[in-house]
Amino acid sequence: MDEQAKREFKIDFQPAIFRSHIEPEGRLPSSHPLEASAAWYFCKCAHQSIESLEAQVSYEGDTDVTVSLRSLADNIRLQYGIDDLNEMMKFIPVCKQEAERVGLPWNDKLDTWWQTGGSLQDEVTRDPGKLNID
Repeated sequence: MDEQAKREFKIDFQPAIFRSHIEPEGRLPSSHPLEASAAWYFCKCAHQSIESLEAQVSYEGDTDVTVSLRSLADNIRLQYGIDDLNEMMKFIPVCKQEAERVGLPWNDKLDTWWQTGGSLQDEVTRDPGKLNID
């Protein structure tokens, strides 16, 4: 492929900065918009993953589905070009405040995962009481 063709096919990924959730409108700090937006995106994706696990049906003998929040966080960190995961994750408490401000639901399992440093409960599994096992 010649140089001109390479330039024409170049993809420049720009991570989403959630301006409506950043100060002064929102709670996310304007001093770190990239890291705070990455944390906000992680929280939204993690919440959706946790909620979808609880809605799934598991049958005896099937491997239970889990979601690794650590892997999800690492993938989002890479998408946003953030070197240190802690630089993104330190904004989770602020993301919770922002979710409350805009009326979005917040799953307590995400709080538990964050409070344990993201390591003791890396994989969030379905609540056994919500499984439909005959």
